[in-house]
Amino acid sequence: MFCPRHIFPKQRSLGHISDEMKDILLDRIEEYPDLVKVHLVGLGEPLCYPKVFEFLEELRERKPSARIIISSNCILLNEENTRRILDIGVWKLKLSLNLPTRALHKKYTRTDTYDLVKENIHRVLKMRKKGMPFIEIRLMKWDETSPYIMDELKFWGPHLKHGAKSNDFIHVTRLENWMGGLDVKALGMRFLTHEEVLERGWFINCGDLSTDIIVITKEGNLFPCCESIMLSQDDNFNLGNIKDHSIMELTQKALEFKLYLKGTRPDRCLACTKTMIAQDVDWSLAPDFITGQVYAKEDVEKL
Repeated sequence: MFCPRHIFPKQRSLGHISDEMKDILLDRIEEYPDLVKVHLVGLGEPLCYPKVFEFLEELRERKPSARIIISSNCILLNEENTRRILDIGVWKLKLSLNLPTRALHKKYTRTDTYDLVKENIHRVLKMRKKGMPFIEIRLMKWDETSPYIMDELKFWGPHLKHGAKSNDFIHVTRLENWMGGLDVKALGMRFLTHEEVLERGWFINCGDLSTDIIVITKEGNLFPCCESIMLSQDDNFNLGNIKDHSIMELTQKALEFKLYLKGTRPDRCLACTKTMIAQDVDWSLAPDFITGQVYAKEDVEKL
């Protein structure tokens, strides 16, 4: 969804992780005993990184039990890359279809890749074995896309695995402003203000403040949530660098910082739409999805 790069803040650096930082990150991951999941994400495409499979193979060797998650816009999710992902044993793929029609996809991503994205998602669903990796298909909901969302739910639902042992689902969510870090006016859009949210009776709550999730950038800097990486250094959300500290040390610092944020609710947190969206728009076809409205597969036709 955020492919038009003109909406990003100027302080966000471009490029790949350095070889030095890649090796440091792998070392830090290996020494962290409580690691459960490693998620390759960011406002970029992990499959663009030339050494992504080298990194994943070494990660799998060092942490055999780690649940590896990859977020992808699916453009590079060709047959060869899909096969390598399956061979490595990736646990989940978060696939960003985002826009439910060819016209909207072209308008907002500025690419003509809608058919390619859908084709690549289909291929993954056909090639995976025993329902692995789990699949999450992501869609964005606002006035322009709302009329087409249910068609996508009905289209993709039968292709996903359902049941207690499956973690497939379709994630439909509103646009986020990344703590005010995105120039959404450039897209001709506006988010609700904090005051408008309160007027609607929604309470402000951020799930990230109640988890031990941490975010490490390609420079090795650690942040308490994905949204905060869009902020400038002046906002004090950068908690340190893995060159100088272990992930265990930084995780503890992040947890303490999150407790502080829960108690103080600084303006940056109140301005973040992540605190608002769960009240209205997280949908799923998975019966065990814990936020928002939940629809089992057999209920979709009733909607």
